[in-house]
Amino acid sequence: MGIVQAPKPLAGPDAGPVAVEIVVPVNNEERLLESSIRKLRAYLDASFPFSDLGTIADNASTDAVTLHPPWPSSKS
Repeated sequence: MGIVQAPKPLAGPDAGPVAVEIVVPVNNEERLLESSIRKLRAYLDASFPFSDLGTIADNASTDAVTLHPPWPSSKS
């Protein structure tokens, strides 16, 4: 018997319940945050078989990291 991969759930409003919540803690990471989140989103879309909800948790940053847009939704 081989490994069976679960199908990737739908994304968006019809996706149903969130299977995994991901929290990314940040502190003064304005310069790297957007590219890091885009890389994570690309990985999740390509390889992660569960629906997700992400939160960017700012830990008292003094840069403009607090102005970062919310977690990007899946494009799948």
